[in-house]
Amino acid sequence: MKTALVKKVLLLIAVALVGVAFATSCEKNNSNITKIGDVSGIDFTPCDEYLQDKEAGVVNHDSLVVNVINGIVYIEHHNFSVTCGVDTVYVSVSSSINNDTIIVRETPYPENYNSNCACLISNCFQIRNIKSGTYVLVLKDSPIDVIYSQSITL
Repeated sequence: MKTALVKKVLLLIAVALVGVAFATSCEKNNSNITKIGDVSGIDFTPCDEYLQDKEAGVVNHDSLVVNVINGIVYIEHHNFSVTCGVDTVYVSVSSSINNDTIIVRETPYPENYNSNCACLISNCFQIRNIKSGTYVLVLKDSPIDVIYSQSITL
């Protein structure tokens, strides 16, 4: 009888230890997908060209200027097509699971949403406090649409 009780207790302890190890490993993996660096100096121009027919697409293609100076990544995004009425542009930066990709997402928020109107803006910002290394910089304007990809060394 004591042997069966000891086996049950040992089994419960083993299950608890496996659960703790799994929870700890998940926390470590989730920390690899978190924010990387600090975004600062976000500045964007007001709409400089209205596109009459949003479905017709953008005549001028996006252009990007990326410079790395003293460990700071400077990004200028020109001809960025957004919905008219943009009053704020948020920029979020995260890394991939293996920490070799910096994912930048620009999210413009319109003040007065009009889905039939689009305009072009220029957006610039800086990313600071990234550990030294070689990364792939990926710029997105939605969760799946990649605008730009380049290897950079800090």
